[in-house]
Amino acid sequence: MNNEYLNFIKPKTIEIESEQVNIESLGNEDIAGHTVCSMISAGTEINACYLDVFNWGFPKRSGYTVVFKVEHIGKDVKDIKVGDYVFCMACHQSFQVTNYHNVVKVPEKILPQHALFARLAGVSMATLSRTQVTPGEKVLVTGLGTVGLMAMHIFSNLGYQVIGVDPDINRREVALNSGFVEIYERAPFEKYPKAIGLALECSGNEQAVLDCCNIVRPHGEVSLVGVPWKSYTELKSYDLLHSIFYNYVKIYSGWEMDLPFNPGQFTHESMRKNFELALRLLEEGKIDVSDLYAERHFTEAQSAYDDIYEKREKKIATILTYN
Repeated sequence: MNNEYLNFIKPKTIEIESEQVNIESLGNEDIAGHTVCSMISAGTEINACYLDVFNWGFPKRSGYTVVFKVEHIGKDVKDIKVGDYVFCMACHQSFQVTNYHNVVKVPEKILPQHALFARLAGVSMATLSRTQVTPGEKVLVTGLGTVGLMAMHIFSNLGYQVIGVDPDINRREVALNSGFVEIYERAPFEKYPKAIGLALECSGNEQAVLDCCNIVRPHGEVSLVGVPWKSYTELKSYDLLHSIFYNYVKIYSGWEMDLPFNPGQFTHESMRKNFELALRLLEEGKIDVSDLYAERHFTEAQSAYDDIYEKREKKIATILTYN
C-alpha cells in the first residue's frame, strides 16, 4: 500500500514523499485505512515543525488531528468495523495505521471535517479536570484562534459565562459571527474588575498571562493553555509574581498531554472522554464549525502552511483533504 506524507525538510519547506506500507504485517489490535482529512495546527505545527523554533531538527513529519475510513482490522479489534470513520491524533499522510485503542469513532451525523475540531476542543477541556471554578461563573478566554474559540464553545455549553479577548479584528469577527456577544480587543478590566473565576490563556503571550492574573477574582484560576513559543514582550517577572501573590491567583499548566488518552480503573479523566463530549456537542448542533475552515488538497500543503504563517488565510482553521 502506497502512503504519501508531508515531510518537513528545513524551515518553511515541505515535500511530499511516499513509502510502502505492508498491510500483511497489521497487528492484531491495529486498524488501517485511507485518510479522509486532517487539520493543520496554526500554533504547534507552525512553530514546532514549519519554523522549528526550538531547533528540534529536520527532517520530520507532523500532524495534529485526522479522520480516516477503516478498511482493514486486526483479529482482536473490538467495537470498530470496516467502513467506520474514526478520529485520532496522527500525521498528515494519505494512509493511517494505528492501534484501535487510539481512535474514537465519528458519529454518523458528523462530517469528517467537523470531527477534526474535537481535537482542538480537547486542548482546553483538559482544564476541566483541574479547575475548581464551577459552572455559572465567568470564564475569560484570551487568544481566539481555533483552540480559544473551541474553548468558548465548550465552556459556554457547560454553563459558564464566557468572555473572549483577542487583538486581531478578524478573530473577533469570527467569534461574533459564531454567536458570542462579549468579545473584546483587550481584557475588560473596567467591566469585570477582579470578577473572573477562570481565565483560559490560549495565546502564549506574556502580557495576556499578566492580564489574566490581574482580572481574576481572589483565588481565581489561570490555566496556561497556549504554548509560550517565544518571548513577545519585555515584561519583568516581578509584575507577574506581584499579581499572583496579592491576588491569590492559582496558576497552572493547561497542557492537555497531562491526561492519558484512555481512562483506567483509578484514572477517570482522559482525552477520550473529552473528545467524545466534543463530538457529542458537534453532533447535537451545539457547536457549529461549518464556516470556520478552509479546505486545501494535501498536495497544496506548502502554500497552505505559507498562507497561515503569512496571515493570508482568513479562516481560523485549514483542513487538508486526500480524495
